[in-house]
Amino acid sequence: MQPSHYKDPHAAALGQRGGQKRMEQLNATERSALARHAAKARWHPREAQEARERAQEITYLIKQALKNGRQLPLV
Repeated sequence: MQPSHYKDPHAAALGQRGGQKRMEQLNATERSALARHAAKARWHPREAQEARERAQEITYLIKQALKNGRQLPLV
């Protein structure tokens, strides 16, 4: 019996090529950090979500400070 939903082989090949192209542009440290983040997201999803939310909050605060022209405090 054929599955009703299957992946388009051409789209899968394009996606794989895009991932390989992205990895070529990263250095070993960046690839390692991405792999570490992916493993943490897979095995500890709550911790990964909390880290992502903290990073988004910090990014938002920095953007707001730069938008208002204030000096960023160095901690």
